[in-house]
Amino acid sequence: MNKATVFQIGNRLSRTMPRKDAFIQAWQIIKSGSVMFLVRGVMAGSRQEALRRLANYEPAQVHAFLMQEPENPVDKNAIAVMVGVQGGKNYYKLGYIPASETAKAAAVRGRVSIRVLPGDINGARLTLACNMYGIIYKAKGPSGLVYIGQTTQTLARRKSEHKVRALKQDRRYPFGIALLDEGFSNFQWDQIDTAENAEELDAKEKQWIAHYQSDNPGHGYNGTTGGISYTVTQETRQKMSEAGKGKKHSEKHRRKIGEAQRGKQRTPEQCKRISEAQKGKQLSAEHRRKISEGLKGKHLSPATRRKISATLKSKGILPPWIKNK
Repeated sequence: MNKATVFQIGNRLSRTMPRKDAFIQAWQIIKSGSVMFLVRGVMAGSRQEALRRLANYEPAQVHAFLMQEPENPVDKNAIAVMVGVQGGKNYYKLGYIPASETAKAAAVRGRVSIRVLPGDINGARLTLACNMYGIIYKAKGPSGLVYIGQTTQTLARRKSEHKVRALKQDRRYPFGIALLDEGFSNFQWDQIDTAENAEELDAKEKQWIAHYQSDNPGHGYNGTTGGISYTVTQETRQKMSEAGKGKKHSEKHRRKIGEAQRGKQRTPEQCKRISEAQKGKQLSAEHRRKISEGLKGKHLSPATRRKISATLKSKGILPPWIKNK
């Protein structure tokens, strides 16, 4: 944990206690690495049955997050404990953080990863491990469709990055198009989960996308299934294609691309992968015709012909202008 996290938790705690005491407690939380809460309200409804089921899983398989309930009729500061199992699609309200502990829970909420340890018949222990790596966030539009994303920054920082893209009229992705069409200010942003490492962050992003089905155009704006290794949906491919049609790089842009590529040499492994990917591919008649039309009237300079000739000869192939002589 860095100093910024200590300051953030301390500032949150200072709303309910003297500032000096708040920062002492914030540092103690970070130093100890965890803080324990006894979840209340677990006797209500079928929550005891849920606890018994949780006992059948390893702690690492149980995911949880804290959800503030400002509309709660009993306590507007209430914080509910939502619990689910890895791979599952539903999260269940296990109970509530005690009223005396809501200030502390609100202070660490969004800065920690949560682990649930089933307790006895009278309650459950909720361990908050203070070693956050990244967060999962949800953006909900006025149409009810959602976008799920991940970041190792704060939600406010990530939100501002999306805003900058919207100001630049970025329409390359479904979510970018939605922000422009429905209005950035009309979206509701929430942090819904945390992760301790990159692998967990990827896994949780995939889990939440599956939970909300947000990679389905009828439910959300995610163009992929999430994580670093993802699958691009067919609709996203189509939208990316449409967005790119008719666009031409400026001469300055083309020059920069050329300069960036000069001197670069592919490794043997890269060449092999490209070769394997191209094997068996055949150009359509239309494609071949377009290539032919594009080359008509073009003449290679003597220097270019010499370079091509040297390359082909090194491979034991005669250039066409030598073959035809």
